[in-house]
Amino acid sequence: MSQSDAWAAGYYQSTRVKNLNDYQRASNYNMQGAAAASDIEPSWESAAMSRQLVNGVSDHGWALVYDFGSADGCPSSGSGGSCNNGWTVGDVAYVSYHGSAVPLPEIYYPVNADQWTVVRRWWNNTAQAPFYFWGTTAEIAPGVLTPTQGWNALNDRNSGSVLSELICFGY
Repeated sequence: MSQSDAWAAGYYQSTRVKNLNDYQRASNYNMQGAAAASDIEPSWESAAMSRQLVNGVSDHGWALVYDFGSADGCPSSGSGGSCNNGWTVGDVAYVSYHGSAVPLPEIYYPVNADQWTVVRRWWNNTAQAPFYFWGTTAEIAPGVLTPTQGWNALNDRNSGSVLSELICFGY
């Protein structure tokens, strides 16, 4: 996949959300909404490709894109640095908060909350708008934080910057 293909994938994801939203409004489904979502993680794709996917969705402003990804390999303290696969903390911040992207980070272990705190600090130190987490993503599995513990871990480190959305995967 090329970077232009990644942008087009984001664009068409946004277009489908717009089509669904238009259908919901025309059908008088006023209590429903539509949004895009992506599991964007440094370990799985390059920063450049991931940025283009987010740009494709965001360039038209038709859809929110929930990033329920990770900050793999990012530092757990400080205000910047490098992450897995050649990413920087700035790249993670970009794909989770640029344009119409909003973060619902995976918080499975306490270190994940620390990593995302570094991402928020980086954004707040370099961007004009404050970074807010729209909530967290959790998993019901042995050895990981419960959904409540994950949300609390992120909120404890980022008081006033974590909204109430909680996405939970179970098995």
